Amino acid sequence: MTSDRIRAAVEEALPSGYGGVASWHGPRTGEWSWTFRVETGGAAPATLLVKVPRWEDATDLADALAAGPQQDTEEEYRALEAIAAAVAASGDPGLAAVVPVAYVPEVNAIVTELLRARPLRDRLRGGRGGRSASAYFRRAGRWLAVFHGSGDRRPRPFLPGEADDFDQIAAHLGGSLGQAASDLVAAGRVLTGRPTLEVVAHGDFSMANILVTIDDRVAVVDPNRYRARPSADVAHLLIEARLSRRQLLSAGIGRRRRTVEAWAAAMSEGYPELDPVLLSYDRAAAAVRRWAEVEERLRGVGRVALVPARRLLRSEVASLLEGI
Repeated sequence: MTSDRIRAAVEEALPSGYGGVASWHGPRTGEWSWTFRVETGGAAPATLLVKVPRWEDATDLADALAAGPQQDTEEEYRALEAIAAAVAASGDPGLAAVVPVAYVPEVNAIVTELLRARPLRDRLRGGRGGRSASAYFRRAGRWLAVFHGSGDRRPRPFLPGEADDFDQIAAHLGGSLGQAASDLVAAGRVLTGRPTLEVVAHGDFSMANILVTIDDRVAVVDPNRYRARPSADVAHLLIEARLSRRQLLSAGIGRRRRTVEAWAAAMSEGYPELDPVLLSYDRAAAAVRRWAEVEERLRGVGRVALVPARRLLRSEVASLLEGI
């Protein structure tokens, strides 16, 4: 059976210190992978996760195994190793990382220790989090600084490469959203040539991928790893927090600006090297992109909410670009 093949390969690849597989559970089907939960034996039992990624041409687990080892999967595993090493080297007691155990090319599987943690999104749901929320964002800022610092960093001048995209958004959507896009084009011209950095960014720095452990340390999972300004990752998170689709369609009633600005300040405390001007620009850019995507997808009665949401968005972007 397929599961038996994966179990045999994983058992062969496990370091001897784990004492072998005591029990095996799964697979559990997810959007991006099939996962198994493994309990190990030995003097210090551990819980492991085995992940076999999905592929577009693999409609089931057997097809995925038939595709063989994949370079992307091995690169993801090497990234996990690098992240764990960087977090350990930082010596920061508020940070955590997933512990990588093995990459198993025979079944294209990644094996890690289970990190006992919950997504930041769940910690904040329903208004929970209170004073500790800013502490989580401060630690998330420190984690991101460590992550960016562990990769290739290159100085370069700011170039408004997104200007054509925002010009198209302005022409296609018009109104207050179009004006916000036009304001971004103008801000980009002002910032042209400003010194900045290009780093290996996380690429999906979100409240689902930021985890808070049972002892309140912060870890981040599932890096996409592409080159961008450091502030792009922070902007992605803060715009999700303030202007998610749900927030926009409720005209921002669910989460107030001052709450998100407190989180933004906490992240900047954790990551003081961030350029605040470029962060404001990237937050405004992320807001316009997110809303353009919402409008492209939204159909039917939901479009009634667009008018107040556009006003909210215009106000947010204007506020972010005020100092540029």
